Amino acid sequence: MRFRFGLPVLQLVATILLAWAPWVPGAHEFDVVLRDGREFKGWTILPNEEAFDAAAWAQSVNLPTILFEIPADLAIDAIAKEPTIPDPRMRFTLFSVLGLICWYFVGRLVEDVLQFHETRILPRMKGSDLAFAVDGALVSAIAVVVSIFGHPFVPVLAYWACAWFIVTFGALSIRLAQYVQYRKATPSF
Repeated sequence: MRFRFGLPVLQLVATILLAWAPWVPGAHEFDVVLRDGREFKGWTILPNEEAFDAAAWAQSVNLPTILFEIPADLAIDAIAKEPTIPDPRMRFTLFSVLGLICWYFVGRLVEDVLQFHETRILPRMKGSDLAFAVDGALVSAIAVVVSIFGHPFVPVLAYWACAWFIVTFGALSIRLAQYVQYRKATPSF
Protein backbone atom coordinates (compact mmCIF):
# COMPACT_ATOMS: atom_id res chain seq x y z
CA MET A 1 0.00 0.00 0.00
CA ARG A 2 1.16 3.52 -0.71
CA PHE A 3 1.21 5.13 2.72
CA ARG A 4 2.75 8.33 1.38
CA PHE A 5 -0.53 9.02 -0.42
CA GLY A 6 -2.92 7.13 1.84
CA LEU A 7 -2.11 8.98 5.07
CA PRO A 8 -2.66 12.46 3.57
CA VAL A 9 -6.05 11.27 2.27
CA LEU A 10 -6.93 10.05 5.78
CA GLN A 11 -5.80 13.40 7.17
CA LEU A 12 -8.05 15.15 4.67
CA VAL A 13 -11.01 13.03 5.77
CA ALA A 14 -10.18 13.82 9.41
CA THR A 15 -10.02 17.52 8.57
CA ILE A 16 -13.45 17.39 6.97
CA LEU A 17 -14.80 15.62 10.06
CA LEU A 18 -13.23 18.25 12.34
CA ALA A 19 -14.82 21.03 10.32
CA TRP A 20 -18.18 19.27 10.21
CA ALA A 21 -18.15 18.15 13.89
CA PRO A 22 -21.28 15.99 13.71
CA TRP A 23 -20.85 15.04 17.40
CA VAL A 24 -21.63 18.64 18.43
CA PRO A 25 -25.11 19.41 17.06
CA GLY A 26 -25.82 23.10 16.63
CA ALA A 27 -22.18 24.13 16.92
CA HIS A 28 -22.22 25.75 13.47
CA GLU A 29 -25.22 27.94 14.14
CA PHE A 30 -25.00 31.45 15.49
CA ASP A 31 -27.61 33.88 16.72
CA VAL A 32 -26.74 37.55 17.20
CA VAL A 33 -29.13 40.12 18.66
CA LEU A 34 -28.23 43.77 18.05
CA ARG A 35 -28.99 46.66 20.42
CA ASP A 36 -31.94 47.79 18.36
CA GLY A 37 -33.54 44.34 18.66
CA ARG A 38 -32.69 43.01 15.19
CA GLU A 39 -31.63 39.40 15.16
CA PHE A 40 -29.24 37.62 12.82
CA LYS A 41 -29.15 33.86 12.52
CA GLY A 42 -26.65 32.02 10.41
CA TRP A 43 -24.26 29.18 9.96
CA THR A 44 -20.44 29.15 10.10
CA ILE A 45 -17.98 26.87 8.37
CA LEU A 46 -16.18 25.91 11.59
CA PRO A 47 -18.01 25.10 14.81
CA ASN A 48 -17.86 27.79 17.49
CA GLU A 49 -14.85 27.50 19.79
CA GLU A 50 -16.91 27.05 22.96
CA ALA A 51 -18.57 23.92 21.57
CA PHE A 52 -15.57 22.40 19.77
CA ASP A 53 -12.17 23.95 19.02
CA ALA A 54 -11.51 22.62 15.53
CA ALA A 55 -8.40 24.80 15.09
CA ALA A 56 -6.79 23.28 18.20
CA TRP A 57 -7.53 19.78 16.93
CA ALA A 58 -6.09 20.64 13.50
CA GLN A 59 -2.97 21.97 15.21
CA SER A 60 -2.67 18.85 17.35
CA VAL A 61 -3.14 16.38 14.51
CA ASN A 62 -0.60 18.28 12.36
CA LEU A 63 1.78 19.45 15.11
CA PRO A 64 5.08 19.43 13.12
CA THR A 65 3.65 22.01 10.72
CA ILE A 66 3.67 24.74 13.39
CA LEU A 67 7.11 25.96 12.26
CA PHE A 68 5.54 26.85 8.92
CA GLU A 69 2.26 28.15 10.32
CA ILE A 70 3.88 30.81 12.52
CA PRO A 71 5.52 32.69 9.59
CA ALA A 72 2.18 32.56 7.76
CA ASP A 73 0.50 34.17 10.79
CA LEU A 74 3.20 36.85 10.84
CA ALA A 75 2.74 37.49 7.11
CA ILE A 76 -1.00 37.86 7.60
CA ASP A 77 -0.35 40.37 10.40
CA ALA A 78 2.04 42.32 8.13
CA ILE A 79 -0.57 42.48 5.39
CA ALA A 80 -3.21 43.61 7.90
CA LYS A 81 -0.76 46.29 9.16
CA GLU A 82 -1.83 45.68 12.73
CA PRO A 83 -1.26 42.77 15.09
CA THR A 84 -4.34 40.63 15.40
CA ILE A 85 -5.31 37.47 17.18
CA PRO A 86 -4.90 34.64 14.66
CA ASP A 87 -8.24 33.84 13.09
CA PRO A 88 -9.29 30.26 13.96
CA ARG A 89 -10.54 29.68 10.41
CA MET A 90 -7.18 30.71 8.97
CA ARG A 91 -5.25 28.61 11.48
CA PHE A 92 -7.49 25.62 10.77
CA THR A 93 -6.95 26.01 7.03
CA LEU A 94 -3.17 26.48 7.34
CA PHE A 95 -2.74 23.50 9.64
CA SER A 96 -4.96 21.35 7.44
CA VAL A 97 -3.19 22.21 4.18
CA LEU A 98 0.31 22.00 5.65
CA GLY A 99 -0.74 18.80 7.40
CA LEU A 100 -1.04 17.07 4.03
CA ILE A 101 2.72 17.50 3.59
CA CYS A 102 3.36 16.40 7.16
CA TRP A 103 1.39 13.19 6.75
CA TYR A 104 3.06 12.57 3.38
CA PHE A 105 6.41 12.40 5.19
CA VAL A 106 4.94 10.11 7.86
CA GLY A 107 3.71 7.86 5.06
CA ARG A 108 7.19 7.77 3.54
CA LEU A 109 8.56 6.81 6.93
CA VAL A 110 6.09 3.93 7.23
CA GLU A 111 7.00 2.73 3.73
CA ASP A 112 10.72 2.82 4.58
CA VAL A 113 10.14 0.87 7.80
CA LEU A 114 8.08 -1.76 5.95
CA GLN A 115 10.74 -2.04 3.24
CA PHE A 116 13.42 -2.47 5.91
CA HIS A 117 11.29 -5.13 7.60
CA GLU A 118 11.05 -7.09 4.33
CA THR A 119 14.60 -6.69 2.99
CA ARG A 120 16.69 -5.85 6.10
CA ILE A 121 18.25 -3.04 4.06
CA LEU A 122 17.49 0.59 4.85
CA PRO A 123 16.32 2.44 1.74
CA ARG A 124 18.25 5.49 0.64
CA MET A 125 17.37 8.62 2.59
CA LYS A 126 16.27 11.86 1.01
CA GLY A 127 17.31 15.18 2.53
CA SER A 128 13.71 16.28 2.93
CA ASP A 129 13.01 13.21 5.10
CA LEU A 130 15.79 14.19 7.50
CA ALA A 131 14.59 17.81 7.53
CA PHE A 132 11.05 16.71 8.44
CA ALA A 133 12.37 14.41 11.16
CA VAL A 134 14.48 17.19 12.72
CA ASP A 135 11.60 19.70 12.47
CA GLY A 136 9.09 17.29 13.96
CA ALA A 137 11.42 16.18 16.74
CA LEU A 138 12.15 19.78 17.80
CA VAL A 139 8.51 20.86 17.75
CA SER A 140 7.22 17.77 19.53
CA ALA A 141 9.97 17.92 22.18
CA ILE A 142 9.09 21.53 22.97
CA ALA A 143 5.37 20.69 23.04
CA VAL A 144 5.96 17.75 25.42
CA VAL A 145 8.10 19.88 27.76
CA VAL A 146 5.41 22.57 27.81
CA SER A 147 2.75 19.93 28.41
CA ILE A 148 4.63 18.38 31.32
CA PHE A 149 6.04 21.46 33.04
CA GLY A 150 3.62 24.12 31.88
CA HIS A 151 -0.09 24.35 31.64
CA PRO A 152 -1.27 23.46 28.14
CA PHE A 153 -4.26 25.60 27.33
CA VAL A 154 -5.60 22.80 25.12
CA PRO A 155 -5.45 19.32 26.68
CA VAL A 156 -5.76 17.58 23.31
CA LEU A 157 -2.49 19.23 22.28
CA ALA A 158 -0.72 17.57 25.22
CA TYR A 159 -1.88 14.11 24.16
CA TRP A 160 -1.00 14.59 20.52
CA ALA A 161 2.37 16.11 21.50
CA CYS A 162 3.27 12.83 23.22
CA ALA A 163 2.20 10.82 20.16
CA TRP A 164 4.15 13.10 17.82
CA PHE A 165 7.17 12.87 20.15
CA ILE A 166 7.25 9.09 19.68
CA VAL A 167 6.67 9.26 15.92
CA THR A 168 9.15 12.03 15.17
CA PHE A 169 11.96 10.74 17.37
CA GLY A 170 11.47 7.32 15.77
CA ALA A 171 11.68 9.04 12.39
CA LEU A 172 14.78 10.94 13.45
CA SER A 173 16.55 7.78 14.62
CA ILE A 174 15.70 5.94 11.38
CA ARG A 175 16.77 8.89 9.21
CA LEU A 176 20.04 9.27 11.12
CA ALA A 177 20.67 5.52 10.71
CA GLN A 178 20.09 5.91 6.98
CA TYR A 179 22.45 8.87 6.86
CA VAL A 180 25.19 6.97 8.69
CA GLN A 181 24.71 3.83 6.58
CA TYR A 182 24.99 5.64 3.27
CA ARG A 183 27.73 7.96 4.51
CA LYS A 184 29.86 4.90 5.27
CA ALA A 185 29.01 3.34 1.91
CA THR A 186 30.13 6.42 -0.02
CA PRO A 187 33.86 6.31 -0.75
CA SER A 188 35.78 9.45 0.14
CA PHE A 189 38.34 10.77 -2.29
